[in-house]
Amino acid sequence: MRPRTTIFLFLLVAALGTFVYFWERHQQNTLERREDINLTALDPAQVDGMVLKNASGTVKFKKRPSDGVWLITEPFDDRLDPALAQRLLDLAKSAQVVETLSRRDLKDSDRTAFGLDDQNAYTIAWRGDGKTLGRLKIGKTGAIGDTVYVEAPGKNDRSDVYLVLAKPDAKTTHFRDEMSRPMAEMRDQLLLPFKSQSVVGFAIRHPGAAGEIAVQRQLIAGREEATPWSISKPLKARGDQHQIDDLVGLFASARVTSLLPPGPDPSGLPPAPAVELEFQSQGDGKPCAIRLYPPATPEAASVTGYLTDRKAWFTIEAGFLQAIPESPNDLRANTLADLDIKKITTILIDNAEGESINLYRIGQRWGMLKPDKTFIKASNDRVAKTIKALNEAEIGKYITDSLTTPADYGLDHPFQTITFATPEHDPKLGLGAVTPENSLVLQFGKGPDEKLYANFKGEPSVFLMFPDHYGLVPAQSLKWRDLQILDFARPSVRRLQQTQGAEPPVILTSPPRSFDWKATRAEADVTPLLAREAVERMLGRLSNLNVNDWISGLTEGHQALQHPTLELEVDVEYYPDPASTDKPQLKTIQLSFAPSGDGKQALFYIGHCTDISEYFYISREVYSQLAAPLLKAKAP
Repeated sequence: MRPRTTIFLFLLVAALGTFVYFWERHQQNTLERREDINLTALDPAQVDGMVLKNASGTVKFKKRPSDGVWLITEPFDDRLDPALAQRLLDLAKSAQVVETLSRRDLKDSDRTAFGLDDQNAYTIAWRGDGKTLGRLKIGKTGAIGDTVYVEAPGKNDRSDVYLVLAKPDAKTTHFRDEMSRPMAEMRDQLLLPFKSQSVVGFAIRHPGAAGEIAVQRQLIAGREEATPWSISKPLKARGDQHQIDDLVGLFASARVTSLLPPGPDPSGLPPAPAVELEFQSQGDGKPCAIRLYPPATPEAASVTGYLTDRKAWFTIEAGFLQAIPESPNDLRANTLADLDIKKITTILIDNAEGESINLYRIGQRWGMLKPDKTFIKASNDRVAKTIKALNEAEIGKYITDSLTTPADYGLDHPFQTITFATPEHDPKLGLGAVTPENSLVLQFGKGPDEKLYANFKGEPSVFLMFPDHYGLVPAQSLKWRDLQILDFARPSVRRLQQTQGAEPPVILTSPPRSFDWKATRAEADVTPLLAREAVERMLGRLSNLNVNDWISGLTEGHQALQHPTLELEVDVEYYPDPASTDKPQLKTIQLSFAPSGDGKQALFYIGHCTDISEYFYISREVYSQLAAPLLKAKAP
């Protein structure tokens, strides 16, 4: 190759490389060339103030030290939209650069075209501890996707112009659009400055009406829960928890339809508001007060209101005015109780004409303390159903809120008093003490008019209950007993004997740690006739036997079992002490059953079990499973 040709090719390659270099630097139609540059890299925790300038002027923001709420301080005072505050802080933390345009390649006309001149640019400055921590100048929307042109004035190492992502993801709003809002639209649109979970009380006042409605609760320190809502004015009463929660949630999540620009009061309003509301938050000494004025016409879709703490007029949907109760009775509980079964550990039932019943929950298991100070298992299901029934029992009528004459309602000598308490019980340390602070006492009385009345001791309200509410809380200890009477493992069975009527019993035996059975009947080996699947099904039911109900009277059960139709005897190995290395002991359990009523049509069977003095009922289905033939055919 000639030297002249070589020089020509070299110059051509160099020219093409230069062209490609400058071409790529000026192309702005792709998002593939992202640069790892952070224009601000500020710590949002250090930012306590911001200054934003847009077409409507300059607005200043300040973070309130007590709770971190962002406020507008100039040119007027109000709360800043928290979403806008967070977006501006996110921009301070990270301005994601897509492309860099070198300052030396730009003309003043380019900066004007990009909207970075002083007349058209928006500026944002972040301040902390009295100093400017960072500043950006925001221009027009860029040529690449959701980007804007940005400068970082005042930084020698950031003199270039950048294309910055203005919408990094689908959930993020375009921050140039946010920064271009008129000042009045930067205000917080939420009606309340706190969440519903932190509200501890509110008051409702209707000007011209006597008194106010006040509702309150307490948040429990260190736990994400609160005491139940209660009405404190004009009377003391239990609140309807769901209705009050819904009302607080409605106002805590409410957004105004518009905030009127700062200025003179709106014209044409009545001299007095229709209602005044005041919400109190935990840890916030200053309540949020709201006035709502009557609608201009009955058909009006919105009403005008005033936020006294923000000194701001607003409009909101007329439905919010209609949702505010006018009487304390509108917020009262319409059911008898609001008991939390997860918290209750003690139920003490005192029956004026009967036995006392003491129930305690240790861990997840309810037990009943007998008069001889021994424990027996109580029915978890009965406890749950009783508390559910009390919580769902609708009050017939509020009789009085001033219990001055208890005898009028039979409450001077209640026929039943139930104490619900929440002390902790420990298997080793014993039962926790019931105190006025951890307990609630419900009492039922029968008035001279033979009607049923209820009252929570220490409270003035008396409720008229419906007649079918008699017996909501069973007055017999037998009704509280656990319905499970047998609970043993199938491999622990060493012997099983089944006797039906006058027929010879079938006797099954099994050696330890074996699943093989030997069957005898009338001293004859009938093992080949053994229906093994039927045996296992029967033992499966017997080893986890639950009764349908207990029988309070002994006469019926004793008479029925004079001639049992089914008798079972089972020998079970058990360890008195699970930690012991001693050999297991053998316990013999005997059961007998007879039909209740007509034997052929009986739906239930009466039963009796060893070590249990009471009789019980089982269903016909369970009886059939226990009486299933254990042999395929009769032995000779």
